[in-house]
Amino acid sequence: MTDKPRLALIGPRRSKQGLGPFLAKFFARAGCEVPAIVGHRPETLEGGEREMRERAGLEVEGFTSLAAAHIRHRLHGAVIASPPATHAGYLKEALELGLHVYCEKPFVTGVKDPMSTCEGIVQGCKERGLLLMENVQWPETWPSYLELFPEMIGRTPETFEMWLSPHEGGRPMIIDSYSHPISLLQAIVPGEGAHVEVISYTEPDARSLRCDFDWVTDAARVRATIHTRTQIEQPKPAAYGIDGKRADREVEPGTYAMTLRDAEGRSIPMPDPMERLVSRFAREVKTALRKGSGQPDPAIVPRQRIFEELLAAFG
Repeated sequence: MTDKPRLALIGPRRSKQGLGPFLAKFFARAGCEVPAIVGHRPETLEGGEREMRERAGLEVEGFTSLAAAHIRHRLHGAVIASPPATHAGYLKEALELGLHVYCEKPFVTGVKDPMSTCEGIVQGCKERGLLLMENVQWPETWPSYLELFPEMIGRTPETFEMWLSPHEGGRPMIIDSYSHPISLLQAIVPGEGAHVEVISYTEPDARSLRCDFDWVTDAARVRATIHTRTQIEQPKPAAYGIDGKRADREVEPGTYAMTLRDAEGRSIPMPDPMERLVSRFAREVKTALRKGSGQPDPAIVPRQRIFEELLAAFG
């Protein structure tokens, strides 16, 4: 057995805000092979191969189906970076092929019954011993946040705010952004049975949306706010704060080096959280290949449920 897991990248293009080339590069750095890309239109594959070569330094072969890529390259897993509405179909195909999966957020959307679809995919991965992870990287910033604000170590939050800059407004703004604050709240608020209550939306201006809600577990109640404002230009502003202590993510153009900065100008270097999450998945895939099985992330189903509740409240 090879020491390098072989993965296919589904959705390789960078158009708009796709992360395909970045994910491929991170997986290669983490000791995986990415020999194949998958796209639903043959005419896009040539551009995808070129972007992999220019942006990630990888030579890949293009396919119009995951099954064909699997037959050709004997894959161990798939990285789903295609538009959200296509996730469910690719997740089901990967499950049928017995592949471990790293899936872009949101996990499932644009299908008739997202919750039952999500639960069925996760249960299928459990039964087949397959790894399953969603690309929600913001919890990987938490160690850096605590380095910036050590007084928050061990403290249960009373309030939480996050500021994000999605590409589009309205309902797509929620679909693109809300998995991030949900995943952070899952990581930092103690207790079981997390759910949301008292949800309200306001629109401060034509480009902005604000969502307020209570995040409730059996051990805590946190008043949470998600601020989103559309922006196309990169790098996009992003920040979050616990009990008024706000940390802004700053990205150095060109190098993509990241820091966290507080309101007083103090800053600390921060590892790229998406690369950290990719590296963790790569390690877990290697372990699963040695042991013969892995397991899906148990946070996926409750995250999907809360995502659906917030989306439904928007109307």
